[in-house]
Amino acid sequence: MVGVVSIDGSFTSDAVEEARLAAVGRYRDLDVESDAVFEQIAALAARLFSAPMAKVTLVERDAIRLVAVYGFDRGSGLMPRDDAICDLVVTGRVGHLVDDALASPETATRAFVRRWGVRFYACSPITDAQGHRLGTVTVMDTVPGSASGEQLGMLDDLAAVVAKHLDTARSSRDSLRSEERNRGVAESDREDARRDRDHARLDRDRARTDRDHAMRQRDSAEQERDLIQAYASTLQSTLIPPSLPSIDGAQLATHFRPASPRDVGGDFYDVFPLSEGRWGFFIGDVVGHGVQAAVATSLIRYTLRSAAWHYDDPIQVLSELNDVMMSELAPRRPCTVITGAIRADPHSDDFLITLGTGGHQPGLLLDPAESAAQHVRPSSGTMLGAFKDAPFSACSLRLRQGQTLLLFTDGIVEARRGQDAFDIDSLASFSQQRAHLDPSELVEDLATLTTKLEPDDDVAVLALRANRHAA
Repeated sequence: MVGVVSIDGSFTSDAVEEARLAAVGRYRDLDVESDAVFEQIAALAARLFSAPMAKVTLVERDAIRLVAVYGFDRGSGLMPRDDAICDLVVTGRVGHLVDDALASPETATRAFVRRWGVRFYACSPITDAQGHRLGTVTVMDTVPGSASGEQLGMLDDLAAVVAKHLDTARSSRDSLRSEERNRGVAESDREDARRDRDHARLDRDRARTDRDHAMRQRDSAEQERDLIQAYASTLQSTLIPPSLPSIDGAQLATHFRPASPRDVGGDFYDVFPLSEGRWGFFIGDVVGHGVQAAVATSLIRYTLRSAAWHYDDPIQVLSELNDVMMSELAPRRPCTVITGAIRADPHSDDFLITLGTGGHQPGLLLDPAESAAQHVRPSSGTMLGAFKDAPFSACSLRLRQGQTLLLFTDGIVEARRGQDAFDIDSLASFSQQRAHLDPSELVEDLATLTTKLEPDDDVAVLALRANRHAA
């Protein structure tokens, strides 16, 4: 067996390194160097340590990719892998903190250390959901130094934000590719969709059977219900509204499933009246779980309601929330949000919707007359509560008679169905087959599906359907 010995004496095999490189490869074709978020993270890391230099890197097979730098020249954006210390960190051969790099035999010979006179070195690995170390968020100084536990913890938080933002960028890229593929084959798939509707009716019957089976299993869940009783009360008052309003000509339905009965989740949603004939709504996900996540969620929910009353533009609503989160939450609890407003079109049976996003998953527009769900999202938008003056964007759409807008959090699209990942394409296919259902039936089928998937994260779903003929 070939490999390297890590700092704790364990053996890192080539298979482990190949798995890590495969994980890095999933982000290789992202245009991360032009993303201002990573530059902001490098600058923030430097300020946290009062250090003159910082960088965000991805460690590839033969080179280190400089995603963002602060305090020194990026050059071509690539450097040989054995030039820098972060190669040693991701393979476990040195620790995350080096008081004097020039005095350590493991690091003193590295070309980057000599070129920039690096003495103090501290970093936190950028780790994906499977535990692969993709790269590092690093701060450096030209004099020896040390770091407090609080500083290292904040550096870990920044690395987690980088990992989350990378996943969001990859999800957006994958969604765009999927949408392009679906658009090219939409015409030829229409006949298949008509046949699929018959299969969907059968799937609906099976789903109802599965739901009945799930209901029978409740009798064996008495102990679990005792565990979640205290948490359910907190969720009811801080995360989700006790009931949904009635909107003339529209149908609404929601579903919420916590990841664990022993913890308070961070997903939230709401629908509420604004001016006459106009309604606000939002859905989002706070990073983390527990009491602090619930406190952050409560602040976010009431801030969004207040901002929606004052601003018609969803970009202004998101900016107001970001300012409040940056000033009021300590420690910071970033979140993703999609928010908007809906009103009836006085000249047709349609509804007019505006949407703004803060790093959230796209919505799905379901139409019984189409063969594929349409992804709905503004062109960009950064997660909230991480950076001052974060950029947001908005878009608008027309919800026609019989169409449904489905919004959701990432717990349902990060789950697995057996050996296969259940991603946003899987959700789009599952939901489009049920586009003819009213929202309550659609959400019932999604709730049954969620029970089978057993996701590791909270799941929240909000469905809005135009049905003015039935009003």
